[in-house]
This record gives sequence, structure tokens and C-alpha cells, in this order.
Amino acid sequence: MVNYARKCSLISIGRQGDSYYEYLLKMWIYTDGEDEKYSRYLKTSADLIIEHLYRKTKAGYGFIGTLKDNVLLVNEDHLTCFVDGMFALAAAVNITGNDEKNEIYMEVGREVTRTCADSYFKSPIGLGPEIFGSDQETGEIALSEVNAFLLRPETVESIFILYRLTGDTMYQDRGWAIFEAIEKYCRISNGYIGYRDFLTGSKNTVQQSFLWQKH
Repeated sequence: MVNYARKCSLISIGRQGDSYYEYLLKMWIYTDGEDEKYSRYLKTSADLIIEHLYRKTKAGYGFIGTLKDNVLLVNEDHLTCFVDGMFALAAAVNITGNDEKNEIYMEVGREVTRTCADSYFKSPIGLGPEIFGSDQETGEIALSEVNAFLLRPETVESIFILYRLTGDTMYQDRGWAIFEAIEKYCRISNGYIGYRDFLTGSKNTVQQSFLWQKH
């Protein structure tokens, strides 16, 4: 990531790069931890994500931001919300072999899951924005100009992982609230559709295939 960052004006864990990081962990688990390269690549990437892209706001929200021209933008793509579950699961399976580092990974997982979940509850209808940021003065979650909801699974996936790992029913409650909002505002007679902009009420006519991938 560091070498590439020197050559590229935009670094993000969201679109066009998210699956690489996610599947490093999954492949390490799939191979029963026997292929060392997956753990090595994952640990290197995770440590650099924390160092260069992770920040907490004044209000205590953890963000995985975007590095643009070497300036960290404290905003987050919905796609990036898979990272929370990735960090928490990496800690749970002890991919680092280091208790202190596992605690850091789990803390990042918890904090960013809270941020991604709360982005849904900043919406007037309980659906998460495609991109959200933080208020520079208060550090609270702030909606952006991109208030589409595309039925993405990443936030719900991370909430599910954190619930399974911690048993904290807070995650159940948040997941259920999101499910009810999707049922209420996205369900149609033959499937589900998203929103071009949930603030204006403009819906699209597309049921994304990834709706069923992880939901």
C-alpha cells in the first residue's frame, strides 16, 4: 500500500480494492492457516490501514477514510464497511499470533462497525448512505451529497460477525432495525429495489445481485 500510495493520488479500501483485503483473511481460514503468505499479506495490509487510513473523530467514531493526494479524508464508502468485520474476525482467529495486536484489531472492528451502523440511523428512513463523513466541528456522522442506498451487504455483514463473536445483543438490535427499514422502504411485490437518493425519495428500478450474497 505504501509504495503504491507514492504513485497514486487516491488510496481507498472501498470500490475497486475491497475484495482483495477481505479474501486474504478468508483464504487463510480456508487453508487452515497453512499458507503463510495470506496471513503475512493480511497483517501487513491491516497494519497499514490502521496507520494511514483509520482515525477517530471528536465524537469517538472510528472511520476508515480515503487518502487523496496524501491528505486523509475522514469519509467512508459503504463498501468499506466490510473492514470492521474483517478486523474483528482476524482478531478472533488469531491471525497475528499476538494478543496485543488482536486487541487493537478487535477495537478497530468494534468502532468502525458502530460508525457504519450509525450511518443508517442518521438517515430519516434508516437506510445507509453510499458515502458518509463526519462533521468537522462535532465529529458526529454527517450525510454527504451521495445519499443513494444500493442494498449493499457490508454493514449488515459486519454487524452479524460482531454479534457472533461477542454475543452482544446490541448488534442484534441494530441488525434488526436495518432489516425492518429495508423491508419497509425497499420491498416490492417481486423483490427489492434501492434508492438513487433517499432524501428526495427517488428510487431506482434495480435489484442488485449482491443483496443475496451476504444478507
